[in-house]
Amino acid sequence: MGVPAPVNVRLHAISAARGAALALCHLADGATGRSNLASHARRPREVALGNAMSRTALRFLSTFVLEAAVVAVGVLGLAAAAQAGDASGELRYQAKRGPVTVKLHHAYLVTGPDAMGQPIRELVLSEQDLASAIAGCDGLGCVSGKLGSGATVDFDAGPRLNTWFVANDQLIQHSDTATPDTMSLQENSAQRLAGRWSQSDAEGAVGTVQFDAPLTKAFSKH
Repeated sequence: MGVPAPVNVRLHAISAARGAALALCHLADGATGRSNLASHARRPREVALGNAMSRTALRFLSTFVLEAAVVAVGVLGLAAAAQAGDASGELRYQAKRGPVTVKLHHAYLVTGPDAMGQPIRELVLSEQDLASAIAGCDGLGCVSGKLGSGATVDFDAGPRLNTWFVANDQLIQHSDTATPDTMSLQENSAQRLAGRWSQSDAEGAVGTVQFDAPLTKAFSKH
């Protein structure tokens, strides 16, 4: 079995950082040796002080390089943990103040326990990119709070799909349920949801959305 690409990136970064740190350490040792040869005529105390300063400076630099690489690897891991999928289509909703249309561009799959503790898969369809916002969440319930315009669809919570439509930074909201046959799925797993969602006779949001949502983040708590 191959190693996933994000893991490979992190492994290569760690390897490169270790190599750089070791090279700097060897450089420190080499500099000490050359210093001994070049300064044999100086007094022993001066030579020892110069060697100690060289080793300290270079080892400090090697530590800095390694720590900087660890930070970079953490950033890469964060980005890799929040993969975004694609969505196309729109949802329309008849609000009290008039019709609202949300065009969808991004799709995410998140998993974890709902408010009742039931493990679910949640499809998030969004107008805006939420990858970094989802990466910063520590619970499944946080994700819906980041959604300004779009919809969520909960799978595995019961015989019907729980849906939630929002627009205008959640100033417009509508909760509903949908029958499973409104979903036509080409991929239906814990790692990916892909297919088409079509609502035509619902009281809430209607429209058709194509989506391909890889698992963005798995949560252990709501």
